[in-house]
This record gives sequence, C-alpha cells and structure tokens, in this order.
Amino acid sequence: MRSSIMGRLSVAIVIATAVLVGPLAPTPPAKAAVTVVYVVPGGAGTQDGSSWANAKDLLPAAFYAVAGQQLWVKAGTYKPYILAGGIRYFNLWGGVEIYGGFDGTETDLSQRNWLANPTILDGNIGDPGVDTDNASHVVETYNANGSVLDGFTIKNGYANSGGLSYNYGAGMYLDGGNPQLSHLVITQNTAHYGGGMYVLNGTPTLTDVTISNNFAAEQGGGMWAHHAVLDGVEVTDNVASWQGGGIYSLSTLAIDSSTITGNEADGAGPIDFGEGGGGGLYVLGDLDLRNSGVSGNTAGGYGGGIYLRDGSNTHQMNIANVFVTGNVAQNGPHWSVSVAGLSPGSVVRI
Repeated sequence: MRSSIMGRLSVAIVIATAVLVGPLAPTPPAKAAVTVVYVVPGGAGTQDGSSWANAKDLLPAAFYAVAGQQLWVKAGTYKPYILAGGIRYFNLWGGVEIYGGFDGTETDLSQRNWLANPTILDGNIGDPGVDTDNASHVVETYNANGSVLDGFTIKNGYANSGGLSYNYGAGMYLDGGNPQLSHLVITQNTAHYGGGMYVLNGTPTLTDVTISNNFAAEQGGGMWAHHAVLDGVEVTDNVASWQGGGIYSLSTLAIDSSTITGNEADGAGPIDFGEGGGGGLYVLGDLDLRNSGVSGNTAGGYGGGIYLRDGSNTHQMNIANVFVTGNVAQNGPHWSVSVAGLSPGSVVRI
C-alpha cells in the first residue's frame, strides 16, 4: 500500500513539474521597440532624423511622427512655420513622445538635462515687438492618447484675435486623449480663454509643470479645462479679466502637491453668465484639491482664492490638507473660499 501511494505522489510531482517548465509555460511578450528621431534647430546633414549629425527640424519631425517614436530635441529655440496655407503649429500625436533638454551628444534618454539645456517653443513668429502677430497656438494636440511632452518652455502664443479656434489656448490647445505633460514651463501666452492652456476634451496629466504670467481676456488666465490632473504644478501670476485667474475648471479637476499663488481674476465679465471671481481657481464642477497651497490671489468679484460654483448639477468638492491664506475678494468679505449656487445634493468638504 505504501509503495502505491508513493508511486501516485511521484506521478503527481512529475506532472506538476511538467506544467511549470514544459512547453505550455507562457512567454513574456517582447517589449515594443522605440524609434528615436533626433532633432536640432534648423535640422542637420541629411535631415532624416537618424542621428544627431542628420537630425530633423522639430516642426516636420513632430508633424510626421507616428506612434512608437521618441523625438529627442536638442536645446535651442523652435518656432512655428508660416506657410501658404497658414501657420503650422507643433503637433503632439497619439503614442508619440517628445523630449527636450538634450545637448546633442546623448545616447540614452536618461542622460538629458532639461534644466541645463533649455528647449524653447516660441510663438513669436512675426515682429518681435508685437504680440498680435504671434502664433495663435504654440502646441496643438488631437486624440493624444499615450503621448508625452517633456522638458520644454512654451511661450508667446497669442489667441485673442477673433474666430473660434483662434481664441483658445495660446500656449497649448488640447483636444482629446490623455497626454502626459511633464517638466514644462508655460509662460507669457495670451488668449480669450485659457491663456496658457485650453483643454477641450480628454484628460491631460501635468507633473512638475509651471504655468505663469499668462493672460486670458475672459476665463482661465493660466488654464481652462474640462478635465485635468495636476501633480506638483505651480500656477503663479496669471490674470483673467473675468473668471479663474489661475485655473477655470468646467467639469473635473484633481490637484495634488501644487501651489496656486499670485493670480488675479478681475471679475469684469458679462453679468448674464454669472459672477466674476476665483482669483486662484474658479470651479464649475468636481474638485479634488489636496496637499496644496492657495495664497496671495485676488478676485474683483468673489472667491479670492477659490470660487466653487455649481450651475445646475450635483458635484463633489473635496479640499483636504490645503493651506489657503492671504487671498482677497473685492465683493463681500475678503473670502479665500466662496461657495455659491450649489444644487441640492452637492457635497463640499473643506
């Protein structure tokens, strides 16, 4: 009897071992190859992008990029082109990764230093002393799922000259997708809506980004967004003539470990569309604000720091471990946080 049991145990062990190490064991999938396209100001050599010596210029490299490509961009200043059909902006397509901050000798992505090698996307394509002839957008994205923009300064866009798309997002105009935006400085851009950035559709994630000194003639001096996630972002010294000096949020906004300071909303917009204000943030939707500081912002209307307003829907607004101080609102008490027009069932946690 004992030998029979041992025999069955031996068979079981052999079978189990065969399952683990035999031909049925799964093989890990091979990692998809990444194609590097090298970019320098004005291009170099054959301009096929195969090496630093034969690098492309940025605008054609970005326009013709396909998913799976990484663009390594050497330090310098790059500007949109003026073509017969109009202005061509810097495009960020789905699945494309664009990295600035190279000195032109690197052989590995980890070798770049975006702080030491400033890489600038500049919308000042006309008279250097005139803003109104600048590019209406510096960067455009459409359906940018799985894409990356990392290591750039984006400046001098001007989208405040009439027409639909020419009024939105002077620094960046985003329509769809979930791009990862990291190590960016977005500054000195002017638009009707979203001076620094305008997010029409999609949900970008911003990490280690500075949005500063941008202007909007109406809403969102620094940023106007339906949906956005901010982590480690500085929103400073932006101005909107009406609502949301720093950020105007229409749907969902998540902010963590960020600073919103020195922004201004004058509150001088059309009264039919609601009060002006929200020096730092004007939120007309869901807000999740954590581990951040909101200070030194000013509103000509309500909510020097934050204006939470729910027009018609039920929303969740969570504010936790946030330092809110030194904000000024001209209407009513000098509130840092103003809550108005909330629908029944809305939840505000502060």
